[in-house]
Amino acid sequence: MERLVRERRVVIADPDQSERGHWRKTIHYAKRYELVPEGEFIECTGSERGDLTIKLVAGAHPNAARKRAAALARVPVPQRLDRLHPVVARLRDDAGKLAMPKQLRHRSLLLLQALAAAAEERGWQVRDRSGEAELHYSGIRRQSEHRAGWIWVEVDGYSYQVTIAQEFPQTLDAVKSQLLKIKLPHTKSGSRCRWADRKTGQLEDRLPEVIDGLATRAAEDRERTSRYRHTATPSRSRSPRPIPLPRGWSRPLRGSNGPGDMPPRSIRSRPCRPCLLPLCLPPSNWHRI
Repeated sequence: MERLVRERRVVIADPDQSERGHWRKTIHYAKRYELVPEGEFIECTGSERGDLTIKLVAGAHPNAARKRAAALARVPVPQRLDRLHPVVARLRDDAGKLAMPKQLRHRSLLLLQALAAAAEERGWQVRDRSGEAELHYSGIRRQSEHRAGWIWVEVDGYSYQVTIAQEFPQTLDAVKSQLLKIKLPHTKSGSRCRWADRKTGQLEDRLPEVIDGLATRAAEDRERTSRYRHTATPSRSRSPRPIPLPRGWSRPLRGSNGPGDMPPRSIRSRPCRPCLLPLCLPPSNWHRI
C-alpha cells in the first residue's frame, strides 16, 4: 500500500493466475480494513488477462457516490409553471434562451424552478446575471448560448451557474433529441459537474445530486479560502530604486553624516541621456569624488 501511495500507479507485467489472485486478495484486504487514504479509491484493470494495473484515484468511488445519492432528500418538481421564481419567470419570457422544442422548454423551466425552490429552502439566494454573460473572444456571444438557460445560485457568498440545455441539439435521432443535461462549473477536486437523462434515471431523479454538488463546491471554496488566508504572507515593500548620480559624485558611506557639496549648476541642469529629463538634485550628504 505504501508503494501505491508513493507511485500512484503500479503495473505488474502479465502475471499468472495465482499472482493475479494474490493481488486481488491484497486489494480486498486494503479496502476491508480501510487502508486506502481518505478521499481516494483503488482502481484495478486487467484482472483476467494482460498486464495488471493498480491505480490510486482521487475522489469517491462510483458505488459510494450512488449510495450517497440514494440517501439524499428528494427535490420535488412542480407539474405546472405556476408561482415561478422571478429569475425563472424572466427566463420563461426571454425568447432568446432555451431555444428548443416546446415540450422540452416546458420541462427545462420546471427543473430550474425545482432547483430554485430547493436552493431557497436551504437559505441560498437565486440571482439573474444574464446581463453579465461572458463574451466570445471575437466579442460576439457564443451561438450556443441561445439553446441553454441558466440561473445563478449563491451559497455562502460563492456564486455558481446552473445550466440546462439539450444534450444533442443537432441530432436527427428522435430519442436523443429529447434528452436534457444539467451542468455545474468544473472543480479542481474532480467533483461531478454534469448530469443527463439516461435509461437508468431522468434528470428529475438527479436534482438532489445537483443540490449536493452546489453544497460541496461551497465547502471546497471555503476551505480553499481559509487555507489561502493562513498561508498568505504580507508582501514586502520594494525598496525604491537609487537615484542615478551625476558624474563625479558618490553616495556617503554608512554612518557618514557629512554635509557634502552641491554640484555645479552645469551638472544640475544637464539632462539624462536615456530619457532627456533633468536630473534630480542629489541630497546634501552626497560627496564629490
